Amino acid sequence: MSKAYDRVEWDFLEAMMCKMGFSDIWVHGLMRCVRTVSYGVMVNGIVSESFTPSRGLRQGDSLSPYIFLICGEGLSSLIRSASVTGMLQGARIGRSAPLVSHLLFADDSLIFSNATADSATYLKNLLSTYAGCSGQLVNYDKSHAFFSSNVTQQDRVEVCNVLQVTEECSPERYLGLPAVVGRNKRRAFKYLLDQVDSKTNGLGSRILSQGGKEILIKSILQSIPLFVMSCFLLSGVFCKEMEAKIARYWWQHSQLKKGVHWCTWAELSKLKEDDGLGFRDMGKFNIALLAKQGWRLVQDPGSLVGRLLRAKYFPGSSFLKFGLGSSQSLIWRSIWSARGLLEKRIRLVHWLRDISVGVERLLVTGAPSKKSGICSIQSDLPGFRFNPSRGSSLEY
Repeated sequence: MSKAYDRVEWDFLEAMMCKMGFSDIWVHGLMRCVRTVSYGVMVNGIVSESFTPSRGLRQGDSLSPYIFLICGEGLSSLIRSASVTGMLQGARIGRSAPLVSHLLFADDSLIFSNATADSATYLKNLLSTYAGCSGQLVNYDKSHAFFSSNVTQQDRVEVCNVLQVTEECSPERYLGLPAVVGRNKRRAFKYLLDQVDSKTNGLGSRILSQGGKEILIKSILQSIPLFVMSCFLLSGVFCKEMEAKIARYWWQHSQLKKGVHWCTWAELSKLKEDDGLGFRDMGKFNIALLAKQGWRLVQDPGSLVGRLLRAKYFPGSSFLKFGLGSSQSLIWRSIWSARGLLEKRIRLVHWLRDISVGVERLLVTGAPSKKSGICSIQSDLPGFRFNPSRGSSLEY
């Protein structure tokens, strides 16, 4: 979408909230927040007379992203209706997998359909209908069509001509993640190393003190691969290379001097209570994030990603009971590789059984102990127990 927030029609937003079942009091109050806005233009340090817009959402407002989701529900409803009637076929990753017709994230949209001129024409009319009602405008200059290998060249040309978009042969990234990962995984994820280099080679990062470097490493450098590590298992060599770049930046005194590495990264990654600095071990952190995704499959099997993965890789079973299988994708291999961590740490707790807080292994490191001013439950409260069947009540 082109200038998504600036083009939202207020009447469309109000109609959408009424259609979704919001109360009149809520709709009236929210529309007052949207409509009572004014802008002033500053020219040469002089603020002009304020004016009131007739549409659009305020950039930077904490409510604006949620309000825009309500507007996006209009497009989502149109696509779902077209999928139900068969005008847009959507896509399946397996015979028993749910049909995926579209994926929306803010103003970025992925729409799945069969590659025919009729479907492309219907999609073009659908987008025009949504644009006319909501005020949104599709940015066709930044829109692309991606086809499977089974689509003929003639069909590709017809679809692109109808939608007035160009064909994308190998999309690089979508929402910060590589859309297609080939055999050379290092080349697919090399941009993470480049981002680390760009952050550490900047002028501002070179003049920081050791305390400033520590904050930069923990808040920025180690957060760069966060979303990638949540979906893909990076190789040990790749993680070590990233750690080496961060360690080189930590020890160097200037851009030309490498500095002396007085201790290993394993020592730096220890907790500060254990005489370390609390830096992350990238390999272990990668496994922990993937284990979190596996735990989500266990806790919420009815989610879209849970239903897709279950239909494709462990139909009729659960994530903790099924094997790796054959013809697995990189994402499935990555999440499955962290299953051992879940099997090692999770415990089955019977619902009607009292849980002894002082004895049971409720923490990864064992039962709580007296440290940093925290009382020892084993010694101070030996009879402290929790019964899940009684809600949040606690017993002695």
